[in-house]
Amino acid sequence: ALALFPAFSNAYWLMPAGVITEERLDPIVSPNAVSGHVHTVFGGSNFGSNVTTEKLQQSTCTSTAVNEDFSNYWAPKLYFQWKNGSFSDVSGNGVIYYFFSDTPGATKPFPDNFRMISGDPTKRSFDPNDAGQKAVLYNCIQSNGQPNSDSTDLPAKECSFSLRSQLFFPNCWDGKNLDSTNHKSHVAFPKIETTSMPPNSGQKCEDPNFPVVLPQVLLEIWWEVSPWYAHKTEAMNPDQPFVYAYGDPTGFGNHGDFYNGWKEGVLQKAVDGCNCNKDGDPSCCVQKGIFTTTDPATKHCTIPKSTDEQVKGMLPKLPGSNLVVGRGGTVSPAP
Repeated sequence: ALALFPAFSNAYWLMPAGVITEERLDPIVSPNAVSGHVHTVFGGSNFGSNVTTEKLQQSTCTSTAVNEDFSNYWAPKLYFQWKNGSFSDVSGNGVIYYFFSDTPGATKPFPDNFRMISGDPTKRSFDPNDAGQKAVLYNCIQSNGQPNSDSTDLPAKECSFSLRSQLFFPNCWDGKNLDSTNHKSHVAFPKIETTSMPPNSGQKCEDPNFPVVLPQVLLEIWWEVSPWYAHKTEAMNPDQPFVYAYGDPTGFGNHGDFYNGWKEGVLQKAVDGCNCNKDGDPSCCVQKGIFTTTDPATKHCTIPKSTDEQVKGMLPKLPGSNLVVGRGGTVSPAP
């Protein structure tokens, strides 16, 4: 995906992110409750079943490299499915990108309590005319560091280094609503051609219903799949043995959530002044005094699980008792 970025964005930075927790929590879709499937969560340590921007800003740490970003980012956890129907968890870490215009003032920061979702967990096929589905991509990274071409589904090939999921969020906002009933309709992707993939970013939001340009967030998760290929003959599907926590072996239904927790005033300074490195290195932003960074591996920013449920190791079924529904199958929306 990196080769595509300069073509659709004027400026960007990227930041590694460690996992703060993995459990069935989703404060956007299922506030104050246990959610339907396990999520891998990044960002501020005040993540929980109910969050606000103010609460996140009071986090004691963040698992992202940028110390002033207490936002939360989360997406479904990946599992290996055994032939006997049981599951084992797959580990992963994140890399988060922010794309924006290099014209100061053209990109607005996320307002307090802004949240959104990208993707749809009920999808089990690909619609090339659906901008939201074009925002979900995968890349099979080999041990020599070379990526393959992006795919829209979980690749049926061995990824000797890592399987990278890539989820773009919409960045055109209606300028009014911090959320919406489906957590999507208050935002939109910029106008795209049906052949364009991924959706354009850093461009004008031409739809008058969504006139405000926000940063476009890309959440990558680098799944550590290579140890599992030694067991692929023992897998339910040896060609593509991985299944998402919500019961998806195709990857078409991948999705992610974002809740703004940026320290007051920092993101506006960042999108106005962090166009200083064409390779996304945020160190020039640090040198400008815009924000500070710390290697997530040295932070050890994790939180105790608030749900008493095993989600790692060998599991007889997916947490939440989600059934696996394959390509072309019909999935009922979660309650």
